[in-house]
Amino acid sequence: SYEMRTPAMPIGTKMPIASFHEHGKLFLNEFDLRTYGGVHGIETELRVLGLSQATDFPMWETINRKVSGEMIAKRMGWWYLDMSGGWFDPPEIARDIASVADTKRAVDRADDGGWRPSAALVIDEDGVLLRNTPNQYYNIDEQMALDAQVDFLAESGVPYDTWLMADVVRNPQLLKGCRTVVFSTLYSI
Repeated sequence: SYEMRTPAMPIGTKMPIASFHEHGKLFLNEFDLRTYGGVHGIETELRVLGLSQATDFPMWETINRKVSGEMIAKRMGWWYLDMSGGWFDPPEIARDIASVADTKRAVDRADDGGWRPSAALVIDEDGVLLRNTPNQYYNIDEQMALDAQVDFLAESGVPYDTWLMADVVRNPQLLKGCRTVVFSTLYSI
């Protein structure tokens, strides 16, 4: 989420990336990151500050490494969206993006695939979709509950996998080696 990109804020994902790996799928995170490189078009200074705009280079480095580091740790990818044009134009930002890409390649070369987190978040996608909440367009109660759980897990600093319940029910061995499993949105099982 945009507001969690600010330095010192923990960041986590509720995307079931472990399930993506299980099914041979790739997740690409979109880095719609705002920088001091410019405010253009419909963007206003106040709006971009609320979206965790990097106001100087050290802040940019922290944000870029935090969000890309999460994707590197989860063995997935990302791309940078320069929505307004100019966000990544400062030469030091371009060099930093190249440096992070070099780090990703080095980690990929060294990764033997043997390490896995010993904690997991399991989301019951079917159960949450069966809920009949007051808002017909957006399941806001479930979204807020799941977001709060993800934020809480991220604050712990402990790496974790995120699985869909259907995969875990189909193959409980997927959680082998986990010391902690957090189940979320289990309304009908």
